[in-house]
Amino acid sequence: MEKNIKNTKRFARLVSLVALLIPFAVITMIFFTIYGAIQQSIRQDANNPQIQMAEDASVALSRGDVPASVVPRTALIDLRWSLDPFIMVTDGSGLVLESSGMLGLNDKPLALPAGVLEHFSPTGERKITLEPEPGVRLASVIVRYAAPGGRVGYVIVGRSLREAEDRIERIGLIILVGWGVSMFGWALKELITPR
Repeated sequence: MEKNIKNTKRFARLVSLVALLIPFAVITMIFFTIYGAIQQSIRQDANNPQIQMAEDASVALSRGDVPASVVPRTALIDLRWSLDPFIMVTDGSGLVLESSGMLGLNDKPLALPAGVLEHFSPTGERKITLEPEPGVRLASVIVRYAAPGGRVGYVIVGRSLREAEDRIERIGLIILVGWGVSMFGWALKELITPR
């Protein structure tokens, strides 16, 4: 009989603990979902205007335009500091033909990491984050083109993620504070509510 009473008390404590943890889990899940949705929205928006620029350049190259005609060369873009988008055109193997983006104004054009162009759909586009060196992260869009005469290649357009990542960090902090205040309010309510 005494064993049954102990088991009943343990079960009651376990039920009370679960009842306390459910609101914690729900509130946490809501805040993480909000953060995830906002983070993904900002990150996906970071691909604009690269999508349009890559598609327009791909169409021009598929019509027979030369790579130099779709890559603005009036001013090279230093990818370490600039927020401007860059355009790069490669051949089918990934060899850079033209590029407006450089790592440092005296350096060579950005090179694509090995494997980026593997298994690429002939009609698709790929959205990736390139990190050519620590601290330089680029929201990039890659579109394949097929020029007259069977020549194929890729248009890569990217720009710095610096501002988008700063925004995500600030919003993350706001959401973390909101979660903390909510948890404090919930804990306070549990402490002052008579049982």
